[in-house]
Amino acid sequence: MGLFKKRETGVKLPVNIVTMMERFGRHEASWAPSDEDAFAIWNETQQPLLDLVSQDQQQFTDALADAVVPVGGFAVLGGSRTVINLIGEMDTPSYDRLMDGTIEFLRASNVPPMHVTGYEWQYWIGKGGTNADWLTIQAIPSPDEAPVAELSPGEVRRVAQMFPEEDSNVVFVLRRDDGRYAAMIDCPKSDEDRSRMQWEWQTAESLRELYIDIGRSLQAESHWCDPQLKPFYPIPKSPPVV
Repeated sequence: MGLFKKRETGVKLPVNIVTMMERFGRHEASWAPSDEDAFAIWNETQQPLLDLVSQDQQQFTDALADAVVPVGGFAVLGGSRTVINLIGEMDTPSYDRLMDGTIEFLRASNVPPMHVTGYEWQYWIGKGGTNADWLTIQAIPSPDEAPVAELSPGEVRRVAQMFPEEDSNVVFVLRRDDGRYAAMIDCPKSDEDRSRMQWEWQTAESLRELYIDIGRSLQAESHWCDPQLKPFYPIPKSPPVV
């Protein structure tokens, strides 16, 4: 017999639990592409686990952590969010292992705070983390390092598209009649009404100031952006999602 014996639990997870959790993690990640139907995700990655959770919540969490923490990535993200989804926050070593693995994955993927859930952020803060420590923030470049071409009279410049979908939100900049510069968001009116509308998002005295404000607000590079806007994002672009 080996020196260490693997912990046995009365909960037997599905043999494909890692794949299930990877699917759920991708679907849950607002910053990663996933075109899977929400009902299919529930029926195939969450509903099959309800009976196991009802048997013993702690043993289920122990077994799930054992399965996905060594894998990491979307599997551990899906695992932690499955526990939140089916049980809720817990105060146990296995829950901490899931959350620690999730936090490590999010930070390694350069996921900005705006895409981190409230309970994940509170867990990070509770463990002594800070906003400044979450990711390495890039300094605002100087005008020489990142020049911004002035707008021509009447010019409206497209500077960012949030996601690859054709009806994704788009950011434009323009110069108002009063001389201030404005960032406008062009987006669908609602989930049900996909016709477009525009609204003024931010204004600034100079175009450079507006680029700085847009970059700081969006935090990390969107699906597409004006090359002149890229230097103003404070968080480096995440590595490709695989």
